[in-house]
Amino acid sequence: MEEVQAAYLRHLASVSESRKIDGAFAVRTGIASNSENGVVSFVPHLDPGAIGELLEWLDDVPASWIALDPAIGSSLRAAGCRPETESWFMEARIEQLAQPAHDVAPVTSADELDEWLAIVRDADWFEDVEPARRLYTALGYEGLYLAQDGAASAFFLPPVVLLNSVAVRPHAQRRGIGRALALARLRDARARGCTRAILSPSPDGQKLYGSLGFRTRPQPPGRWFYLPG
Repeated sequence: MEEVQAAYLRHLASVSESRKIDGAFAVRTGIASNSENGVVSFVPHLDPGAIGELLEWLDDVPASWIALDPAIGSSLRAAGCRPETESWFMEARIEQLAQPAHDVAPVTSADELDEWLAIVRDADWFEDVEPARRLYTALGYEGLYLAQDGAASAFFLPPVVLLNSVAVRPHAQRRGIGRALALARLRDARARGCTRAILSPSPDGQKLYGSLGFRTRPQPPGRWFYLPG
């Protein structure tokens, strides 16, 4: 799971502010989410000054630290980072899939992005959608999906797809829109050569993806840290 999350942050760094040091990189997108801002380290040790520099750079945004080598954990804890010890993820093999019950299509234009952003705002993801507009425009709308009253995103890294998020307007929930968005992304992932899907579920997402055959597993310890502050 953490390798795909790290690849996703590297993908975001290609169009966002980023910092690189030997053994780590950091990215800040402006979106108020610790899934879209953070640090990835891939060595067992970093100089405390370098850790402090990256933490200071991300001090004013929600962000996480992904430690691909968990040996760095003691240094991160000493710097005030808090390890995540209770998170879970879900995964499944992508098998034969049913047809979505609602029309779902990739976002391909600025007008469709406007509607995508309106839906996620209505679903209370974040109040300020302008950072997301800049980010997803720079990425060419890649990985965004739109349905009537529903929006979703995904990151494809064959043979794995990371199912990032699903949002449905409050008045349209419990009508199968979230399930249709899940099925559409999985079908697209299979067409792209992905054989495995993973996600970090919300309580509602756990029920939805569980019904699609996903299994819940604990995150490996010592890999995900919340930044201080």
